[in-house]
Amino acid sequence: MASGLAHPIVWRVTLALGGAITYWFAMLFLARLLAPMLSGDRSQRFRAANWLLLPPYIAGGLLGLAAGMLNPDAKALILISAVAASFGGMCGLVWIPQFLQDESYASTAAQPLSVARHWAWITAGAIATAAFIVVLGPGIRFGAG
Repeated sequence: MASGLAHPIVWRVTLALGGAITYWFAMLFLARLLAPMLSGDRSQRFRAANWLLLPPYIAGGLLGLAAGMLNPDAKALILISAVAASFGGMCGLVWIPQFLQDESYASTAAQPLSVARHWAWITAGAIATAAFIVVLGPGIRFGAG
């Protein structure tokens, strides 16, 4: 992306720092959004946040791994990349509960919100997962060759 620009190393460093800062503030923002759904007690807040955020972290990582396994080119490299991109890219889901241990995230709500299971959303997620793996897993080829 930066190779055609003047001073590409400056652009790469700038983009990396910008991405890291944006990711950090996104985690803080998501922690603020999640806090009202959790109990005011520090340990309960931490436990509930892990309960809510670890399953999508693991599922997303495994989804990226499953899609990467279908790529016919350089399987070992693709698998390593898929693991790093999937699990590494979503590591914010693992860090958010750490932020929620801070007392500034304590909720004033008497009753924490709950997340209900809806089979329609589960079905939609299963369909989207299958489409992601089948369509994007083998890779998308543009043009001849």
